[in-house]
Amino acid sequence: MGLAYDDFGLGQSRLIELSEVPPDYLKFNMSLIRNIHTACQRKQQMVERLVKMAHDFGIHPLAEGIETKQERDVCIQLGFTCAQGFFFGRSTLISGLSKHI
Repeated sequence: MGLAYDDFGLGQSRLIELSEVPPDYLKFNMSLIRNIHTACQRKQQMVERLVKMAHDFGIHPLAEGIETKQERDVCIQLGFTCAQGFFFGRSTLISGLSKHI
């Protein structure tokens, strides 16, 4: 079983927890990822440094909310090793689950 911190970069960033209880995955909030391909160089550099920090701590950085090929391409350039979002596939119901909701 692995540990993931969700919504990194939104509100309380859990910086202290990164050193005290390091996760296996650090999920970067979609607010950092959305339109990253058109973001200013300063924002891209900030995200790249945070991704590098995750790598330095042995944590897999995950980009949340990727919706376009351009966002995916920039996330690859910034060093993300994992990603999720509509670009890769939409959420789907598990067969039979809706009968129990």
